[in-house]
Amino acid sequence: MDSVLSWQPSTHTAETVVDGRPLAIWTPSGEAADLEPLKQFGFTVASYQSASFVRATADVPAALPSGDIETIPPNEYGYVVVQTAAGDTQCIVEATFIGCETEGTNWQQHVDGSGPYHGVRINTDGTGSWVDGNLGAVAPTTLGAKTYRALGWTIASTPAGMRFTNDKTGHGALVSVQNVQPF
Repeated sequence: MDSVLSWQPSTHTAETVVDGRPLAIWTPSGEAADLEPLKQFGFTVASYQSASFVRATADVPAALPSGDIETIPPNEYGYVVVQTAAGDTQCIVEATFIGCETEGTNWQQHVDGSGPYHGVRINTDGTGSWVDGNLGAVAPTTLGAKTYRALGWTIASTPAGMRFTNDKTGHGALVSVQNVQPF
C-alpha cells in the first residue's frame, strides 16, 4: 500500500520518516496530547487546525430556507455528489459530513509549503479539517440557483458558492473555489 485517504476529522498528526518514507499517525479523537508519547520515538507532532475553521456561535444561521426545495436522492452507494454550475467545486454529501474538492489554489496552504489543500471535510457541527484526496470519477448533480435537500443537509446554490446546512444542528459551511467558511 502506497497511501491511504482518510476523511477522519483529526487536525493533529505525529510525523516522521522511516526508511526514507514519510509516516503520519493521527487519533480518531484528534487530540494532540494523545500523540505526545510518540515524540520519544522521533516523531514531530503537528497541528493542521486552521483559523478558518474557528466559528462563532453568532455565525449560525437563524433558520433554514423555506419554499420549493428539490430533494436529491442518494446514488447506489448511499451518498450524493453535487457541483457548482461552473464545475469548479464538487462535494460528496453523506449523513455525517460533507467532503468537497477543488482544483483551485485559494484554499488553506499545507504547513510544509507544498501548496494548497484541494479537499475539505465539514462535519455536522460545523467543524472541519483540510484533507488531500480525490472524490474519484463520480457523476455529480450540477446545482442551479435554488435550494436542495440531501441526506439531512439543505444545500443552497448561491453566487457566493454552495451553502450546506445540517438540518438537525443548523451548522455547516459555505464552500466555493475561493474560500470555505464554516458556521
